[in-house]
Amino acid sequence: MPLKPTSLVQFIIYLLGLAINAFVLVAVIRFRRELLASRLNQWAASIMLLCFLWSLTRIAISSRYLANSAPSTSASAWFGVVFNIGVQLIFFLNLCLAAERYFTIHPAGRRSFFFLASLMWVAIISVNIWAFESSPSTNGEFPTDFLQVQILTAAISIGYFVSVVLTAFFYIEIYRRTSRILNQNPSLPLLLAQQGNISESTEISLVHMKIEKLLLMQALVCASILILYGPIQIYFLGYAISGANENYISRNLDWHNGASIVVSLDAVVTPLIILYFKRDMQQRAFFWT
Repeated sequence: MPLKPTSLVQFIIYLLGLAINAFVLVAVIRFRRELLASRLNQWAASIMLLCFLWSLTRIAISSRYLANSAPSTSASAWFGVVFNIGVQLIFFLNLCLAAERYFTIHPAGRRSFFFLASLMWVAIISVNIWAFESSPSTNGEFPTDFLQVQILTAAISIGYFVSVVLTAFFYIEIYRRTSRILNQNPSLPLLLAQQGNISESTEISLVHMKIEKLLLMQALVCASILILYGPIQIYFLGYAISGANENYISRNLDWHNGASIVVSLDAVVTPLIILYFKRDMQQRAFFWT
């Protein structure tokens, strides 16, 4: 069970995340024909919708801990399912955003990739549900039975590492392919129309600069997954390696609480990154009133 100060910090962060994502989503709903015209914007809006729902559920959970209301075993299991499925969906949607950007310039294999990726994450989420359905939970993060802990940790680790590795691969390939396109067609950069954030009147000398800015957003989103979820992933692996030993939790309580706070920052960081670099969403979000 998280310490009360940790729950308070998480509550404040998720409240901020809820407000930011709600603010942008109102603009997306109002100007949906314009803002949801491209697949990239659809994936970006999906990530913000997930961050909104994630913040809402985590606020409810943090409120319960702040009220010193000890959750029942069934409530703890529900907390665990929500936490792990939420994290896996964040990995999945960030990977889909990276993949969509890649397939914009290299369409071959798009359907196969999204089909296989969806299948994989359905399997991972199914493992999460099974783990908490077949074993009770007392801490809202892990089942109590060691077998379920091992299988759940393996599933979480696969989702984390696959999303990070593939996201990094897609962004490296985007940079390599767009550089080649620009070198081969210096007078007509194909990426101008494909990215949608660069005006047709932009001088060729500024194209590389603008593309680097777009690629920076992609790199930051990838880095946020690695940085924000890395500490909690290490904690999960350590718990499984310890044999689901309860002493591991007490010995690493500070690490766990710090990692939990870092994870909560994603509800704020990811939408802000998307909003900062998606100029069309940014303008509508700030002027929808």
